[in-house]
Amino acid sequence: MFNIKRLFQRIKEFALRYIRTDAHEKLEEYVTRERSFKIYNTKKYMSILDALPASSREIFKIIPTLIHYNDKSLPGFIKSRSAMCGVANYSVGLKAQNVLKTIFRRSDFRKPRGTPAIELLALIGSMGSIAQTAESDYDFWVCADFNNYKPEQIEQFRGKLLDIEKWALKKANLEVHFFLMDIEQVRSNNFGESGAESSGTALGKLLKEEFYRTATYLCGKMPYWCIIPPGADEESYEGYVAFLGEYEKFSPGKYLDIGNVHGISKDEFFGAALWEIVKGWRFPFKSILKMALLEKYLSSDLTSDVLCNELKRNILENPDNP
Repeated sequence: MFNIKRLFQRIKEFALRYIRTDAHEKLEEYVTRERSFKIYNTKKYMSILDALPASSREIFKIIPTLIHYNDKSLPGFIKSRSAMCGVANYSVGLKAQNVLKTIFRRSDFRKPRGTPAIELLALIGSMGSIAQTAESDYDFWVCADFNNYKPEQIEQFRGKLLDIEKWALKKANLEVHFFLMDIEQVRSNNFGESGAESSGTALGKLLKEEFYRTATYLCGKMPYWCIIPPGADEESYEGYVAFLGEYEKFSPGKYLDIGNVHGISKDEFFGAALWEIVKGWRFPFKSILKMALLEKYLSSDLTSDVLCNELKRNILENPDNP
């Protein structure tokens, strides 16, 4: 019997296979870049787990789940119906549920309602690199849009993160530090008031460069920067984001715009050097290495081709090469 639906389906498949537009060609490039970056990110995550002491591994793996839920049986419970919780595009896997059941004697937690508060959770710093040791601490960027919440909600959530830090240290001697970041401020390269753990605007794009260079993406939305061609200037970057945002696969529901890194002013290197001098009393070896990197950048005219772009170029060319 003649099947008209099957005929139309075959015509559609033929058209998609042979009639390609420039947009289709570009999208295929982004799909390839996405695949390469995810291969690299997964390998980096697995290397973090391999270097972790066995006693800390399960605790580390459920940290995103503790942030995702707001439940009175879990550390960091916020007694408020308007509490910030939920991580974008995150689902609790079977292994995480089993760990929760082992530690907290239950796994049937209520799913967060409404729009997830956290849009990106990433691990930064030495983790997943040759510098990681059993004594390394774990620095997380927890990115949210502060415009969607009242100041008291944000402060309550900071308290939640602090409680999780204390719990991880007590439970598994895991030194965890959360940095709650406002997406709009990150996009504009403003990293809070200067202090012991914050650089304010002293580092600007340089801190974002360090984030892109060292980040391991745990859950939430991946930054657009990861799949945009290396070394793109600001105008090109904005054009790429606008183009990608029109397609479901790369829509703002799945990707996050936290800005680009290009054309770093040499004035920023001076401010960064002063910051490293101030911080050097606490972490002298780390500060010396970062000062050496700043000197390297200053001695070159190619301040747009910073290390994060070189890393991204290598990842996209060969994600399997360690």
